[in-house]
Amino acid sequence: MRKSFLKLNTEKTTIMLFKPNGKCVETSSICLNDGGKIVHAENTVKLLGVVIGPSLNFSEFATKKIQTCNFHLSNLRAIKQSIPQNIRILLVTNLICSTLDYCNSLFICSPKYVVDRLQITLNDAVRFIFDVRRREHISPYLYKLHILPVSYRIKFKVSLIAFKVMRGMAPLYLTDKAPTFQPSYDKPKRQGCGRDEFMFDCNLSLIKSKTWMSKMICEWNLLPLALRLSKDIEQFKSKLKAHYFRMAFEKFVD
Repeated sequence: MRKSFLKLNTEKTTIMLFKPNGKCVETSSICLNDGGKIVHAENTVKLLGVVIGPSLNFSEFATKKIQTCNFHLSNLRAIKQSIPQNIRILLVTNLICSTLDYCNSLFICSPKYVVDRLQITLNDAVRFIFDVRRREHISPYLYKLHILPVSYRIKFKVSLIAFKVMRGMAPLYLTDKAPTFQPSYDKPKRQGCGRDEFMFDCNLSLIKSKTWMSKMICEWNLLPLALRLSKDIEQFKSKLKAHYFRMAFEKFVD
């Protein structure tokens, strides 16, 4: 840094160590010393509002979201007798759903228990709207509000990013890693039957890698052809939500 005429800003510098399989690392004795300025290693790092932990399963990020949502819900419960139902819906949408949706595409690779914790928070918000008891089933109320469960909200965001990648609306660091399928023969491709030009190239090794990119590619390739053919982003979002809504509430949809 000195050769490049740079100085270390201890207030904006963070050290974090990662180990395979999310093993805990003792960080108390690890530090960076640059001319008397010491930066100690930390167990979590916050980047653009996203909390990253050593396990890289974003459970710490989920915990932060849950804490924020519970804070809002506790304040709303204190005045809920004075709030009509339509205002409750508006408050939950703006305070709870927006918090759960921020950078939620990262949870596509997270374990199920992390997503389930977020779903419990969303269920609590819906119970606040309708004054539903704890033991009462929540799915009919989610269906009534047209709110997707957390797992489908994550898929929705990932599919939306995939749409932008397919249509050239995403940054190069995404489009370069998601090439479209190109057949090795000259026969015409059957759209909707097997692979076609509106799908990403995918192989077995990519599926087994279980990376975020592989999850995005697989999620896009599983969409119906009619969805993948959409050109307008607003039309795509409308159709995509309807598609996941039918999947999430197939018992309620005629």
